[in-house]
Amino acid sequence: MTTPELVAFIKEQKAKGVPREAISAMLSGQGWTVADIEEGMATAEPAPAPSSLPPVPPAPAAPAMRPAMPSARALSPLSSRHAHGAKLFAAIIAAIVVCLGGAGAYAYYQLVVAPTPSASELISQGMANTLGNISSARFEATTTGTVSGASIAGNPPFSSSFSFEAAGSFSGSVVDGAPYNKLSSDIKAHATFDVGTSTGSLAVDAKAIVIGKDSYLYINDASVSYRSSDPKQAFVQGMVGAVNGFLPSFEGKWILAPAASSTVAQPAFDAADVAAMQSYIKSLGYVRSASVVGSDSIGGVPSYHVAASLQDDGGFASLVRSLMVKREPSLATTPAFEKGMASFKAASEQPISLDLWVGKADGRIHRISLSGISYADASTGAAVSFDTDIELDQQGQPVDIAAPQGAVTMQALIQSMFGGRPL
Repeated sequence: MTTPELVAFIKEQKAKGVPREAISAMLSGQGWTVADIEEGMATAEPAPAPSSLPPVPPAPAAPAMRPAMPSARALSPLSSRHAHGAKLFAAIIAAIVVCLGGAGAYAYYQLVVAPTPSASELISQGMANTLGNISSARFEATTTGTVSGASIAGNPPFSSSFSFEAAGSFSGSVVDGAPYNKLSSDIKAHATFDVGTSTGSLAVDAKAIVIGKDSYLYINDASVSYRSSDPKQAFVQGMVGAVNGFLPSFEGKWILAPAASSTVAQPAFDAADVAAMQSYIKSLGYVRSASVVGSDSIGGVPSYHVAASLQDDGGFASLVRSLMVKREPSLATTPAFEKGMASFKAASEQPISLDLWVGKADGRIHRISLSGISYADASTGAAVSFDTDIELDQQGQPVDIAAPQGAVTMQALIQSMFGGRPL
């Protein structure tokens, strides 16, 4: 059934130039029947001038129960998209706020609320997690020290200072009967010494590769110097000059060192050995004092910095002795070994300063620094003291270490030097 409102709406749309089909589609979409629309179209009079106000389609007559025509704002598809976009924007903002709030709360917990582990816990955790659990890593190591008061073969006591730097990588487990670690390293060593009226120095710049029992050395540069005001040392000076003459023959080539002893070539530690070492570490009987002094980034790894004072009560030397004798029982009856272990025990019982950096996430050692290590050598009477620093990086990542091609044996090299045969 047509209504005046329907007719008026049709007239208004026609006056605006809206095609008949479009008007029919609009009304049909609002629930008007085809008959009502056709009747309205036929009844509509010529349209008046277009109104500046938006059209408001009329609703069907009450008995027909047809849905009412929406307002012009409701008929506009753009308004619906704007509303949906506003809701989506609000939802995104809310999600961002929630995420930021959660991240902030987590950061606040980790940085402010979460308790820092105790120094003793970090030492125990770091040692236990690192020992036997690193299959590969890159490393940088530096050792510096002095030797004083040593006397060899009745000669005047001598003193020396030395430094050693190594940087490279290693791979291979030392647990459960695995072969000895593979290792590749750049090496720089330097030492000076004073013996009575004589002074001297030694410098080496080299590369080393160790694969199982095979050791390879590539010398970039090496030199020895010796000076003395004592005429009796002229022979020694001559020998040093001869050594410097031979050294170029060793430089610039890979040299395969003589095969290591059976002790070195044997597997390192089994699970029982590691368990014994971890038990000693966890006892913390060697720690006299310790504190967490801060946090640092070691190789990009956030780490706790622990400073401690160590002094063993003999347990460490006993553990080392038992492990060595287990691998080579004949050592137990070797006087030189027992003498060396006595010096080692005396050294381990001296106070040592330890700085340890333990990863906050993985609980592993990423750097260890020991200073104040000292002992008296039983065979020479020398007082030895040194500091060492080791940094471990890229732990557990693949490392490719292979034997160098074209290596010459030490025996063949020496024969060529004295026999005149080319390499």
